[in-house]
Amino acid sequence: MCGGAQPSPGAIAGFNKKYRARGLNLRFVDIAGGGPPYDALKGLLSRRSQRCDVFFLDVDFVGEFAAPRWLLDATALVKPRKARFIPSTLTTARYRGRYVAVPATTDAGLLYYRSDRIATVPPRGRRSTPRRWPTAGSRTRGAVRGADL
Repeated sequence: MCGGAQPSPGAIAGFNKKYRARGLNLRFVDIAGGGPPYDALKGLLSRRSQRCDVFFLDVDFVGEFAAPRWLLDATALVKPRKARFIPSTLTTARYRGRYVAVPATTDAGLLYYRSDRIATVPPRGRRSTPRRWPTAGSRTRGAVRGADL
């Protein structure tokens, strides 16, 4: 597995434990050498290097790496498992009608409030829990002075 930042050691150990009997072994190779990892990976792939079989790729680069056919068609691997993925995350793995990546991680922003900093009493009879993002933002700006929102 190639990349600029090592994934969780537990993930690599878990993979190796699960697939050792099949003769598969995953190890991490830092290809960046202190530079941009995507530049290093593009260099390896453009030279048809066999150094990396698996790599983490940010969704911003899927099209750039798929266009020169550096990414294999993974449709047969993904399609039977589509229900296991968050649909919006899975769309980032498609390029020109085929899956060229398999989502491994995702993230989401969370909105919460600290009742010690934001009053829970609704202003002028409104609901205490905002139903829309703009409402939550305006209440927060009004309640927390100096907040960077």
